Amino acid sequence: MLHSAARQVAARYASLARDDIGQHATASLLQILGSREFYDRNSHAAFAISRMLKRCVFEWAERECRALSLSTSLADSMDRFASETTEPIERSTLLRHFLDRCHRRGWLSTET
Repeated sequence: MLHSAARQVAARYASLARDDIGQHATASLLQILGSREFYDRNSHAAFAISRMLKRCVFEWAERECRALSLSTSLADSMDRFASETTEPIERSTLLRHFLDRCHRRGWLSTET
């Protein structure tokens, strides 16, 4: 069941590392086995564990892929903005101004 769930997630979300999927699936299984909901069950325990495990792993994979795509698109748009709007001399001036302000506020020191 654990291997099957991990394989299904890996097939659907190819951008996730198989090791990460396996690690999360194992952690989810251990959490399910230690949960109160598992101990309160009188029947169909294997079916309930399987269903809960698949739900947990697929929800995790969806969140991970959403976070990966969001961070990638944000980094791409920031790079595009920096290259389109700021000339190298302006970028250097902005950096010096920023560092000077940080130094005046005591956030940076002149020591290296």
